Amino acid sequence: MTPTSISTWNVRTMYQSGKVDSIVNKMGRLSINTLGVCEVKWPGAGKVVSNGVMFLYTGRTDNKHMHGIVVFLDQDKASCVSLTEYCCYDLEVSRLIQ
Repeated sequence: MTPTSISTWNVRTMYQSGKVDSIVNKMGRLSINTLGVCEVKWPGAGKVVSNGVMFLYTGRTDNKHMHGIVVFLDQDKASCVSLTEYCCYDLEVSRLIQ
């Protein structure tokens, strides 16, 4: 079994160009498998894959750019996601199966 590296980060905002690429590059450089990020300020909820990294995000539903979280998963951990529930703008629950 390979070790898992989990980290958290308060980015203050991801509502600007290039932030996702910067985070994905930092995850690779620091060998982080799972990264929880808060205060991303993205509205809505969803799942996106960029450069082999999956991110599951949830934010406000009133289209205001406040609050919100993202969970970034590298390719290995992303393949384990079986279910994601977006509860509100500051809580999401994902089930990983190995």
